[in-house]
Amino acid sequence: MENSNKDEIKKLTLSRVLAYVLGGLFLLAGVTSLFSNFMVGVVFIVISIVLFPPLYKLLESKTKVRLSKSLRVVTTIILLGVAGALFSSSEVDSIVEKVNQESTNTVTENVSPVKEEYTEVITLKGKGNQNSASFNVTGKKVRLTATTTGGSSGIGTFSGIELKKEEGGYVGQV
Repeated sequence: MENSNKDEIKKLTLSRVLAYVLGGLFLLAGVTSLFSNFMVGVVFIVISIVLFPPLYKLLESKTKVRLSKSLRVVTTIILLGVAGALFSSSEVDSIVEKVNQESTNTVTENVSPVKEEYTEVITLKGKGNQNSASFNVTGKKVRLTATTTGGSSGIGTFSGIELKKEEGGYVGQV
């Protein structure tokens, strides 16, 4: 009867309390980090498996391997370094992205849009199919504006404009 009482009594030590507290915190941090930074979340969960006694016992029973306390501490420190490196690299990436967005926004805000000015070359009016006189276009961009008014019969109208090259062929989008 005395043996069964000894088995039920567990020694409460600082390392055991820390293992529960830190293991639980790393498990919680790992699960929540999975959504924002997957790799950091995985590393935190592995740390919690090494620290948190119930998870460590499960690992121990499945792998049939027991790590010494000092090896568990060293593994935790190494994994914390890995998590820190992963976290800091993702933070650096997000900071760089934020700076790039801010500089793009600043440039966009400070640059006023350039209003394109066009020089009217020719105005055409008339009814029916007609060809205009030839005219020269000197710029790279051309804007054609057509205004069509309804026919007298109320049926509707159709307008078509073609811009042709002097040597033949149509001018299309460049």
